[in-house]
Amino acid sequence: MDFSDIGKRISQMAQEAMATSPEQTEVIRLKGAIRDLEKEISSFDAQVGSYVLSQQLLLDDPYLRQVRSHIQMLQKQVQDCKSQIIQLRPDLYCPQCGAELKQNSRFCESCGMVIVQPGKRYCPTCGSETGLDASFCGVCGTPLPPANSSMMYPQG
Repeated sequence: MDFSDIGKRISQMAQEAMATSPEQTEVIRLKGAIRDLEKEISSFDAQVGSYVLSQQLLLDDPYLRQVRSHIQMLQKQVQDCKSQIIQLRPDLYCPQCGAELKQNSRFCESCGMVIVQPGKRYCPTCGSETGLDASFCGVCGTPLPPANSSMMYPQG
């Protein structure tokens, strides 16, 4: 095997690759633009479809009736799944409005309801967490009702 021409051959291959590189770069850029445009078209298609269905347009079209019926079935399945999650983990959702709660939330971001964490006690004046056996709030000094009273947790 003759290694004397390897350097020349590598150099020639690099020059050929560089000659095709601008075209290849442009092809990649154009493919990316096509992908982005097709994604935008799909988004508009979905918006038009949602509008037609929500406004109950073209009710006489059998295909749209079938699509509307299928979407309603899927929406019911989504709601059923959400209900099952709430039953399995009620601490993840607001008991008043059903909005998803962030971990360790004290208030629902959607409706403002006070969220009670099991095994915790809060000051009825300032809302600070207190010890279960505390007689006074360590933040504002408010006298606390006995731990076994109905005021153990904030009222929503």
